[in-house]
Amino acid sequence: MKRPYGKGGKGMKIKNLGGKLTVTAAIIAAVIIYGLLDITCPIKELTGIPCPGCGMTRAYLSLLQGDISAAFAFHPLFPTMPVAYLMLWTDGRLVGHKWVDRGILIAIAVGFVAIWIGRIFIHFS
Repeated sequence: MKRPYGKGGKGMKIKNLGGKLTVTAAIIAAVIIYGLLDITCPIKELTGIPCPGCGMTRAYLSLLQGDISAAFAFHPLFPTMPVAYLMLWTDGRLVGHKWVDRGILIAIAVGFVAIWIGRIFIHFS
């Protein structure tokens, strides 16, 4: 059987179903706990600096209410999270070509870092 990424199949992998379900449960638990404790962002609460994902929950809540422009205003990369989550479940194989899949993850990461740096400058200016 040919492996999609060649010998060894290197890349982001959580091989077993239990690991993937654990990550999913941790995400759900964090959202519930933050909501119950009225914590908007634990990193911002502890450091005063917004995290790269700040606004993501509000973006999805706006999307659920049908306000797409508000969703993008809260976090312009909110549409990338389902892609990243899908890559978790497919062991990093979204398209099936190693460099395209890695490029997608790198683009998402670079986007988050760029937005984070921009928000830090806005926050402290």
